[in-house]
Amino acid sequence: MLGQPAGADSPLCRLSNNQSQASLQSSSISTWNNEHVPDTGIRLPPGTPTQRVAVLDLHPTQLAVGMQQVHEKMEKVASKQQKGPEALDKFLQNHPVPVVLGPNHSPYLIDHHHLCLALQMMGIPQCYAGVVRDYSQLNPEQFWAAMAFHNYLWPYDANGNPVDIHELPKLLPHTVKGLVDDPYRSLAALVRKAGGYTKSTKPFSEVSYAYGAASSA
Repeated sequence: MLGQPAGADSPLCRLSNNQSQASLQSSSISTWNNEHVPDTGIRLPPGTPTQRVAVLDLHPTQLAVGMQQVHEKMEKVASKQQKGPEALDKFLQNHPVPVVLGPNHSPYLIDHHHLCLALQMMGIPQCYAGVVRDYSQLNPEQFWAAMAFHNYLWPYDANGNPVDIHELPKLLPHTVKGLVDDPYRSLAALVRKAGGYTKSTKPFSEVSYAYGAASSA
């Protein structure tokens, strides 16, 4: 079990009792580099209840991020900060993070890892979050099985090597502070910024590009 329990009285737990279901744009599985890449397209539709939460209360579901993307997020957040606290708060409200409640009501981040790490590095302690699914009544084994079934996990290390899905829960960092840089994702972000390819709405699209480019080099 990862992390400290959020508790049954946590804001997200109360929120989940009256939640809207997140929109799963697609549950299809696409093939990339002889592995399966989830394409869940998770979004919190308009009207989904959100709540302010501590960034460091959110548990990651991946091991690494592209630090280039994190720095891009920091620049965007800084531009909102310069306009004042209301502009920053509005930006965060418009970019709520989707979470799944796990055993002991612990919230697990299933998207926006880059944004949350950017906020943490900038000393911004809170963000807005909405509950996608409530698995708080499951035991740890059932919880991780459900997370894997719904493609809410990214089982690859910082070098793009696959990680055994059964080993992943023990390797995941407790908070976003423990996320490490995936150099391929950072490279892909730089290429995209230079116009090398168009940003896709599909999850992990930059990873697919980066490792595809690396394998063909």
